Amino acid sequence: MTATFTSAKSCGCETPIPVERAERKGASVTQCAHCGLPVPLRLAR
Repeated sequence: MTATFTSAKSCGCETPIPVERAERKGASVTQCAHCGLPVPLRLAR
C-alpha cells in the first residue's frame, strides 16, 4: 500500500470503527474494523 490512497472505494458502514494501520512509521491509513476499507474523513465543528 502506498502513502497516498487514491481508490474510489471507501467504507460505507453505518457505524464504522476506525483503526489505524501502518506498514511503516509515519505512514498510517485509517481503516474500518468491520470491512477493512478506508474510512472517509469527516470534519465536524
